[in-house]
Amino acid sequence: MPRFVRPATPLTSREAAMLYAIDMPLAQSILRELSSRGPLLRAEIADGLGVSASSLRLHLEQLENAGIIQADVPAGQRRGRSVRYSVRVKGVVDAVDTLLAFVLTTNEYRVARHHDPRGDARGSDN
Repeated sequence: MPRFVRPATPLTSREAAMLYAIDMPLAQSILRELSSRGPLLRAEIADGLGVSASSLRLHLEQLENAGIIQADVPAGQRRGRSVRYSVRVKGVVDAVDTLLAFVLTTNEYRVARHHDPRGDARGSDN
C-alpha cells in the first residue's frame, strides 16, 4: 500500500508555499503575535514570543512570500532599515481557503464555503 497518495489536482507553487508557511508552529505563533499586537518589528515579535530575532528571519520571509504577512518596507530596500510586519487578512483567508480546497472533496468544500460559523448552513431556516 502506498504511503503517500498524490492529489488529483496538485497545488500550485504559490498554494504550496502558503500551506508550508503556515504549517510551522513558530509561524503560527508569529501570526498570532502580529494579529494581537501588530504591526511589529522583528525584535518586538521575538520578545513577545521569547525567541531570538534571528530565528524569525526565515519564517517571516516565508510568510511574506506566501502573501500572509506584509512588511512596510519593500524587500529590496531594507538594508539598515527597521521593518514592521503585519498580518494580511486576505492572505490568511486565502491560505485557509487553499487548505480547505485541497483536503476536502468538491462537495465538502462547497458546503464548508457556505457554512455559518454558528453551525447553520447559510440561507437555511434551521
